[in-house]
Amino acid sequence: MKEIGRDEAIQYLSRYLYALIQSTIDDVAQQENGVEKCIQFTNDVIKELGEKFAIENYEDDLVDASNSILTSVIDKTKCDYPDLQKYIQ
Repeated sequence: MKEIGRDEAIQYLSRYLYALIQSTIDDVAQQENGVEKCIQFTNDVIKELGEKFAIENYEDDLVDASNSILTSVIDKTKCDYPDLQKYIQ
């Protein structure tokens, strides 16, 4: 088995996690209250990373469904969730 360097390992791991998280969010978003569940999942991941790796001010990255953070992340005109606005008002 070929050894890979640190930078390459980081790339593989981050791509794997990205695909796993995206797949999970896609699946959960189809469920009842899916957007709310996705927001909670996202916040859980942010909290876990922040606490586990002692990231300062990670709370600033938490998503507030009733705030305008999502509107800056999601272009609502190209959104697959037409009812998203009711969750972010």
